[in-house]
Amino acid sequence: MEGQILDATKIKDLKVLYLAKYADYGGDQSKAPTEQDKIVIKYNGEIASVLSELFPKLTCSSKPSTVLDKDLKKKYDYVLSLYNRMPFRNSEIFVSAVLEYHDVSYFGARPNIRAIAEDKVYSKIMAKHIGVPTPDWHTYDKYSRNISEPPFPGPFFVKPRFGAASENITTESFCEDWYDAQTQINMLMKKGIEVIVEEAVCGTAFSQPILWNYGMPLLLPLIKEKSNNIGGIITNDQKRKVTGGLQREVACKHDSDLLSKYTERIFNFIDPTDYIRADYMITDDGQPFFLEFNVCANLGSHAAIALSADSVGISHRDLIRNIVYSSIFRNNISKLLF
Repeated sequence: MEGQILDATKIKDLKVLYLAKYADYGGDQSKAPTEQDKIVIKYNGEIASVLSELFPKLTCSSKPSTVLDKDLKKKYDYVLSLYNRMPFRNSEIFVSAVLEYHDVSYFGARPNIRAIAEDKVYSKIMAKHIGVPTPDWHTYDKYSRNISEPPFPGPFFVKPRFGAASENITTESFCEDWYDAQTQINMLMKKGIEVIVEEAVCGTAFSQPILWNYGMPLLLPLIKEKSNNIGGIITNDQKRKVTGGLQREVACKHDSDLLSKYTERIFNFIDPTDYIRADYMITDDGQPFFLEFNVCANLGSHAAIALSADSVGISHRDLIRNIVYSSIFRNNISKLLF
């Protein structure tokens, strides 16, 4: 099936819209407002470069409102959006929901699956339902009458209920006692952020990518992530390469065997989607815990998925091509090509 799509010269005729925060910056980091934005600009530029090779009729836009065009279906055959967050509530499902309305094929996951992935509570409920261990949790939002202590002992891990790329995750997210946890909860809530407090599990973090791969799911090697922060916390700045202290490497087979079955179980439950990255923590005594999964995980050359793919001889360009072409096949756009 991959061969059919790769050999189809008409694929270059597809009208593709690429949406990302800095999709139309051409990778020019000199325009970055912050150090973190430099990394995002580089990432968005890398993807634009690969897509422009695959689709000469590519259009790049940094404006999510582009999908509100009433003539969208006439202008584009397929939309690839890397938008994770926009400045309004539950924005993660905006693009996919609007594209469903327009009946335009798109990259990633359907709105209901995206909602499960982006809501840390729903994803943990899903994990428990399918028999994947996850830490206990409690939630707090602006409607909470009081911030009562959760029904499990500390230490606690305090983070936004929604979000990606460890946004608002700092070393202060790990709280030894309830007093510190309350302080962190109040800080996030003052920003209008809904909060989830987890029973902190300390150890080593792991990420497991899996690709839809033309309906034949492909597990990529497990990536081990070791942070020098207390509790093994991986912060937003570390993920964005603003600060150091984070090491990534391909994990050993023992750890892979332990977590791969969980990743396959999650992927099969939410199928179809083009790819996911499932994140775990294994404690020092060997207990695995699911943390979250991402259906719009970073695909940049510096990210965990690219490192995983490279370890088995898949270049960054071929990784993107596999995911995108596979998505086009899944969306049945191939009928337009033959």
